[in-house]
Amino acid sequence: MVAVTPISLDHMQWLGDTLAAIATNKAAVIQPGSRVVSAQQETRVTAILEHATQQVQAAWQAVDVPVEILVDTPAQLRLQIAGVPYELGLRGQMQAENVRLVWQILAQLDLPTTPENRQLGLSQATLFGRLTVTGQVIYDGAHNPAGAQQLANELNRWGLRGHVILILGMLADKDTVAIQAALTPLARQVIGVTADNQRAMLATDISQHTATLGEAMTQAKQLATATDWIVVAGSFYTIKGVITHGDLASEHDAFI
Repeated sequence: MVAVTPISLDHMQWLGDTLAAIATNKAAVIQPGSRVVSAQQETRVTAILEHATQQVQAAWQAVDVPVEILVDTPAQLRLQIAGVPYELGLRGQMQAENVRLVWQILAQLDLPTTPENRQLGLSQATLFGRLTVTGQVIYDGAHNPAGAQQLANELNRWGLRGHVILILGMLADKDTVAIQAALTPLARQVIGVTADNQRAMLATDISQHTATLGEAMTQAKQLATATDWIVVAGSFYTIKGVITHGDLASEHDAFI
């Protein structure tokens, strides 16, 4: 079986500089006789995936799974999936697309699961650095334009525009202009940091207000008011560097 998650512009130095090129490269994993399911994609991406499936005589099994968002807050995400309500351990409306894909996989595997089994799995599934909420701090890798826009959309839905202290560190070989364009308008203050990687963009090229990874969280907390949220974003290397110097140091091996 091949399950294709949403395809966007990322890792372009290896996969290609257009969505079509990236989709074509990723379609190479489809093998003869395999069953293929997919998240919702742009029309041209779906066409490429379907064509690749036909070319190798695999079976295109992608179907729509009805998903409705019931509750979406920093504290809770509840979805109704195929008519049944579930609470997720992850956050963010983008998880609706992920569970659509999971339900397709379960259908193809024909596993004897119950709603109780599925609830347990969804509630325990977490990934540190993907809209992770700890107190009034949000950690999100947001290392490409699509990820940054998803984070921005969620911050807007949660009513946090203008109430964000943004700790931002990016890799220079990413689309840093698009990432900044998505995130910085939501922030009351941007603290630029140099991510913990040799490919990192310098903090001084991100913001006039800079800090070391070790100082960033302390500075953000000093700047934050009671209604502000601290958001750490731009790269998983940034998150790792910030938490290694803070209270969550024991978490970093789980995601980097």
